Amino acid sequence: MTCDSILYSYGLSNYDGLVDVGYDKHFRIDHSKNEFAKGRNNINGMEGFGGLAKNHFAKFRGMNKKTFSLHLKECEFR
Repeated sequence: MTCDSILYSYGLSNYDGLVDVGYDKHFRIDHSKNEFAKGRNNINGMEGFGGLAKNHFAKFRGMNKKTFSLHLKECEFR
């Protein structure tokens, strides 16, 4: 199985298995090697989005699994 998604992640070994499950397009940024971007590839946008989503979700102190995707879409919109 091959996934068409493109993944950007840290250089942690936790992500090594992604290739085994079909994610062939996996780009890593290794902060331990003082890397913060490789050309156009960076994860700063995801870090910012993660912070925004975390603050949004904290307001609700948990939510129903059925509405989680709607909350995530609201964060994406903002």
